[in-house]
Amino acid sequence: MTAEESTRPGAVRRGDARAFAWLVGVAVVIALIAMLAVHHSWSAGALGRFYSQGTSGGDGVAEDMLMDPLIVAGEAVVPDVLRELPNPAMPRRRYAIGFLGNGGYGQALPALRALLVNEGESELIRGDALRAIGQIDASEAQALARKHAARDDFLGTTAKQVLAGETRERRTYLQALLGRHE
Repeated sequence: MTAEESTRPGAVRRGDARAFAWLVGVAVVIALIAMLAVHHSWSAGALGRFYSQGTSGGDGVAEDMLMDPLIVAGEAVVPDVLRELPNPAMPRRRYAIGFLGNGGYGQALPALRALLVNEGESELIRGDALRAIGQIDASEAQALARKHAARDDFLGTTAKQVLAGETRERRTYLQALLGRHE
């Protein structure tokens, strides 16, 4: 670059471009480390935040956002959820079931199948379990839905929806992290 070119507005020297690229790279690495740290800290108390989110009136948490603490924690919280899931008194149990399906966690299938076949469970829990199974394994859900489609309750309605190929829109990590309601 000549002296004349370097004094023109907008002129960038090679050294400046390299320094800028280096700074951008460092910023990206720092951002990734910060995201991992936030994710780890969120995982640690995710179940407690899940239980308490939206309990204060006027905090603006829409129903589809109730599972956000679990979605943000991701797979790290799945063992905790699976441990609590058999307990009928688990707070927000239906949303925990929804979280497992939303995340497509295959390791949840045995617990979800157990809920579905347990006639002592409410038809709401059983229907949610079937829907979650469908989000994880559509062909298995289709086979299971055939057994329940004749019912005239929530489980039957859900079974018919599964057989018709109706699926629930997944809530993304970014939506949960930012608290976006859609």
